[in-house]
Amino acid sequence: MEINEQNLEALSTYLRKTLSANADERLEAEKTLKQIERNENYTSLLLTLCERSTTPDEIRLASVITFKNFIKRNWPSLDQSNSISIRDRNHIKEHIIGLMTRSPEHIQEQLSDAITVIGKCDFPDQWSTLLDTMIKQFQQQTSNSFQSINGVLKTAHSLFERYRYEQKSEELWLEIKLVLDKFAPAFTELFKSLMVYYPQKESDPIEMKNIFNSLLIIIKIFYDLNAQELPEHFEDNITIYMTHFLTLLSYDNLNLHSKNNDPGILDQVKTEICRAVALYADNYSDEFKPYAQEFALAIWSLLTRLNLSSSYDELISTAMKFLSTLAARSHHCSMFVGDDTLKIVCEQVILPNLFLRETDVEEFEDNPEEYIRKDIEKSDSATRRRAACDFLQALCVFFESQVVAIYSQYIDIMQKEYLQNPIKNWHEKFLIDYPNGYMTRKQFISMYKSLFPKGDAERFARHIFRAFDLDNSHTIDFHEFLIGLSLTSATNSIKTKLEWTFNVFDIDGNGLLTRRECLEVIDAIVRCYLSTQGNTQNSNNEQIINQAKKSMMNIFDNISHTSVDKLTRSQFVEGCSKDQFISHLLAPTTNTVLINTHDTNDNHSND
Repeated sequence: MEINEQNLEALSTYLRKTLSANADERLEAEKTLKQIERNENYTSLLLTLCERSTTPDEIRLASVITFKNFIKRNWPSLDQSNSISIRDRNHIKEHIIGLMTRSPEHIQEQLSDAITVIGKCDFPDQWSTLLDTMIKQFQQQTSNSFQSINGVLKTAHSLFERYRYEQKSEELWLEIKLVLDKFAPAFTELFKSLMVYYPQKESDPIEMKNIFNSLLIIIKIFYDLNAQELPEHFEDNITIYMTHFLTLLSYDNLNLHSKNNDPGILDQVKTEICRAVALYADNYSDEFKPYAQEFALAIWSLLTRLNLSSSYDELISTAMKFLSTLAARSHHCSMFVGDDTLKIVCEQVILPNLFLRETDVEEFEDNPEEYIRKDIEKSDSATRRRAACDFLQALCVFFESQVVAIYSQYIDIMQKEYLQNPIKNWHEKFLIDYPNGYMTRKQFISMYKSLFPKGDAERFARHIFRAFDLDNSHTIDFHEFLIGLSLTSATNSIKTKLEWTFNVFDIDGNGLLTRRECLEVIDAIVRCYLSTQGNTQNSNNEQIINQAKKSMMNIFDNISHTSVDKLTRSQFVEGCSKDQFISHLLAPTTNTVLINTHDTNDNHSND
């Protein structure tokens, strides 16, 4: 395919049809593009359409996305029948960097993705000019060139990021050395020039955001190039980088803050600085030691100025990870020596980030099982609460007794605050556990199963649930829950507790108890209570259960010296009160019901 107007117009038409709402037309256009993509110059035609300012924006975007996807599918292929020609490959590598730097941001992002794919396959052996091309862009920096600089920096970061995690090898180190020898000097000069330039542009919000976007990617690349080992170039220039990092950590500009819950560009820059200096503190502690104290103070100060907004979450988490690294290292921990220092860190840095925020509660309510799983597995590593916990554990490596003493005071204070208004705190806990404001039968039974894991708690809980559910709504709200707890409290009179227990036995809710209802409920209660005493396999179980049933039937047989088949509430309370065994079972004077064979041998007044 020749690069001419006719072919460009035809390609533009096919691309326009791929955006059609008509499915048949769209599919036909995609099929045609698939057929012609093997022709030589196909990628050049796409890039030409992408570069032309006269091309409608939707066609420019369609062409660059088509190009990117074609590169992803075909560039890494070793199949000669399915690969891009050598001529087209060379043409793309020769022009794509320049095209990216001249393109608007939304086009630039797509081209950068394509460059990343090409670079991972061809750099450095088959794309030896890449570094020189990128360096040339740095050296051509002008006041209007940040768009192109950012494009180059993004490309560099996408190529170098794998140095963070790739296993060490001779081949990898040779590549990194090549990058350092060629790229690092120009890279450092660019960083220095930006640090001189941004104070001159503080009154220009747009330019400041462009500059700090560049600084953000520069710091990410700094981490990339230092991840494997400390390069000689960065060791030689460590003072330059650390001095400027400290400057940026303390810098503030309202125009660089976020206006929503996403982190602002300045906060992102500070986050990456914390990540980079944590790398140095952990891996290159001897070289970093002269700067550790200054960074610790700067980051303490930063953390005390940040509020609970989620926009600061990553910054706070990363900053505390840096402090954790210092606290757990014998050669850095001395900066935490002194009760005042520890108290300030514990009070102003750790403690505020340990409490649940509204967003944490919402996350728990959305998926409590997932929230708890992450907490148990410590897979919530990016959260400020996890970072605060890790920092606290790190401090305990060398300062456990002091830290325990400090937090013991806060625990005592919080316990006293809780006791000042326990009902309010119960309600808050109830809403955390049951966000809808009520407990279902299934949830109530689940709670009882956790209290009586060895017994038949489900059967017991179904009867108890009925007594708690005062309005027969098949749910228990906090008011009903509180009433139930209050009426069954050990501090209440036996009569009060037995009056409430009548509702447990009244299965059909008609206000009268039959012998059958009482036998069913007393059997469920005794079996469940026996399990709490570890008596599930005791040979005396049936004896105890039968004695309880016999005692209940005695109430029917002897109430008012006559035999009845149904008991009213007052008769139930009167009969149970006279039977020591039943009274002790249904209305205990302590919060724990104890049943043993001695109870069954007591003299019952109704026997």
